[in-house]
Amino acid sequence: ERKAIISSESASIMTAILQEAIDDGTGTAILTKYGIQLPLAGKTGTSQDYSDAWFAAYNPNLVMVTRVGTSSSAVHFNSGTYGSGSRLALPLVGGTLSKIEANSALQKQYNTSFKSPSFFITTLLECDDFKEKLTRKEEKAIQHNTKKYPTPNTKPKKKKRKKKNRR
Repeated sequence: ERKAIISSESASIMTAILQEAIDDGTGTAILTKYGIQLPLAGKTGTSQDYSDAWFAAYNPNLVMVTRVGTSSSAVHFNSGTYGSGSRLALPLVGGTLSKIEANSALQKQYNTSFKSPSFFITTLLECDDFKEKLTRKEEKAIQHNTKKYPTPNTKPKKKKRKKKNRR
């Protein structure tokens, strides 16, 4: 029996964030260098001393994680130029996904799109610097959803009780 460990809203937010990491972040090489067309969300990672690097990518039908590294911190790169997740671990996933895309049966099996995030989630992920002017209706929808699904930095406002005049 499957049991949810996070809410569907949290899962949608995390997926949208990790799709951005593929589209505009440290995971872009999966698209630009390897030409992968599969819908993906993912994240690169690098240890402080460049002795470990990893890359994780997923979609609704596929999860791939690679780690390149050593258990000894004495063996490491001196910088992220060669020792980062995008340089060491991502190419392993890129090569594997290229083979999946070249095989029509596998491509059909793993070419699965994510559900589109709600307007509320999309709006939460937009930075103020890049937001376009919202309509009054959109602003009210965001305010309504923030009250319904508060984020860690927002708390629903408590209703003030009217004091009764006692005489």
